[in-house]
Amino acid sequence: TILGTSFYHALVQEYRVACAVAGFEPVDILEGILMLVKQIRSSTPKVDVAYRRAILPEGNPTALHILRTVFEPCDSEWRGLGLIPESGLKIREKFSMYDAEKQISVEVEETREPEGCLCGAVLKGKTRPSECPLFGTQCTPENPIGACMVSSEGTCAAYFRYGV
Repeated sequence: TILGTSFYHALVQEYRVACAVAGFEPVDILEGILMLVKQIRSSTPKVDVAYRRAILPEGNPTALHILRTVFEPCDSEWRGLGLIPESGLKIREKFSMYDAEKQISVEVEETREPEGCLCGAVLKGKTRPSECPLFGTQCTPENPIGACMVSSEGTCAAYFRYGV
């Protein structure tokens, strides 16, 4: 809701892929899927919004201004995906007095995917949650092992709950 939908247009133009922005409710997800199917069937990639009650094309201008003023892009490590250049945000030097990393000495442990967990492959669309050897047996919403099962909105948790 902060960024809006306008920045997705570059992805659609450059890669010619269907795009739908959806909320977290089942009806939003289903509408988003329907929008994607229609775009793919008609070979007309564009940006559709299945979450109109919360997302504007221009986003939230006030929040965007604050974000750009206080933070700057940095390389960031993402669970299951690895290091992605310029994909994170860090506090600008001008606001370093509010940066907990500079105020408190904290060692951040390197995170690794648990043995047997295919969360990274699931996030990249290379495998389905049900193809993970831990899915539904050792890894469940009540006993999550990978990042994709931790949140109720995670890929594996949604797949576990809805079967799709």
